[in-house]
Parts: sequence; C-alpha cells; structure tokens
Amino acid sequence: MTRQMALVGFLQAQNCTNLPSSWRHPESRDDSMSADYYQEIARILEAGKFHMAFFDDRLAMPDRYGNDHAHTVEYGIRCVKMDPIIVLTTMGMVTDKLGLASTCSTTYYEPFDVARRFATLDLMTGGRAAWNVVTSVNDGEALNMGKQAHLEHDLRYDRADEFMEVVLGHWDCWEDGALIIDKKSGRFADPTKVKRLELGVLNLGATPDSAGQVLIDEVRTRVTPAAPVPVPTSPIWAKYAQEETSWGKVTR
Repeated sequence: MTRQMALVGFLQAQNCTNLPSSWRHPESRDDSMSADYYQEIARILEAGKFHMAFFDDRLAMPDRYGNDHAHTVEYGIRCVKMDPIIVLTTMGMVTDKLGLASTCSTTYYEPFDVARRFATLDLMTGGRAAWNVVTSVNDGEALNMGKQAHLEHDLRYDRADEFMEVVLGHWDCWEDGALIIDKKSGRFADPTKVKRLELGVLNLGATPDSAGQVLIDEVRTRVTPAAPVPVPTSPIWAKYAQEETSWGKVTR
C-alpha cells in the first residue's frame, strides 16, 4: 500500500523565522510586513504540493525578562507579530488548493469572534480554513489583553473545553439548505433551519462544507463537529463563570 505524506509549512507572521537573527541574512527580504511577501510563500508552497500553510501566534513580544522590551526591539527578536488570519486571507487570494490554518487563543478571544473569523476565512477561500486551538502561555499576553495575570492551568483548559463547544455550536447554527435567496418571494433564508445558542446566533450563514475545521487542539476534551456536545460541569469553570461572562449552554 502506497503511503502519502502530508506536508505543512510552519510559518510565523513576524520579522524573522524561528531563527531570530534570520532577518540579518544578506539575502533575506526586508518586506516581511507586506502582503507580497506572504503571497510569494503561498505560491511556492502550493507549487511544491504542500497541503497547508500554518501560522502560530503570540499576543505579546518575548519581553518577560525584566519586563523590558528594549532588547527584543533593538535586535529584532520576534518583535513583530501580525494577525495571522488576515495574512492567511491575502495568501488565499493567490492560491486555489492550499489549506490555510492559524492559531487562535481560547484564553483571550471570545467564541463568537473566533467562529466568525474562521468561517469568514473559510468562505473567502472556498473551504480551506482551519483553527489551531491553544490556551496561550504567558503574562505578557495577559497584560496586552487587559488582564493582570495569565489564567491558572486547570482554569485555562476548562475555559478552552467550553470555548470549543460554543465555537462548534456556532458553526452548526445554519443547516444545509437554510439559504433560499428567492428574489421573487423576498425570502433570503429559512429561519427554521437556523438554530440559536442560548446567548446568540452566528450571523454569517453556512461555511462551504457546513462546518468549521479544527486542525489541532491541546484541550483535554476532544470535540469534533460530528460528536455530541457535553454540558460543562467543572467546578473550576463555575468559578470562572462567576468572574467573567459565560457564553451559555450549547444547544443543537
């Protein structure tokens, strides 16, 4: 039996590669904050038969040593980190088959926002978007997002569990056939085929494949679009819900 390898290009929307000093190479391009830079990478990956372009993300500079960003900025140590979803959108405009995946934190975003962002990318690229689920790593990100400190481990992962349930619930709100777009009758969609979560409904319509794609997740509860969604019962989540706004139970 012939084995097939899946090729994924690991990328960072920043001023250097994994080697922080790579920007100093004489042949390194100086336009790493331009659309053309990433579109060239996208074309190369697709021509090379890569299945996917994947971006990590971090919501802060690596400035935790002494809480000082001077060294990081002066020597270009990953001091630039652009929004990978927007970068992926530009890459999707110059490719046809390349998968487009990005990290997005369950700790510092909201489920509706993540569901809408990735569903939009999915629609704009013909069903090629995927979400890498993470919980973030440090206090620098917490400070940038208006928090005093990063959430403790168990609390962070319990939040991620329910976060995924809600995102998948939003992606499942619009059933197949919900869109009618009948100009003569004036009916745009069938409301009986649009389900509502307790606190809202995704205002986007169905993605091309009727469900978002979860690429990788690091949360302890694995949830897939086809799986039943459990109702969270964790006492740690209950503690978090008292301090922050809960998103409500997922209903399908």
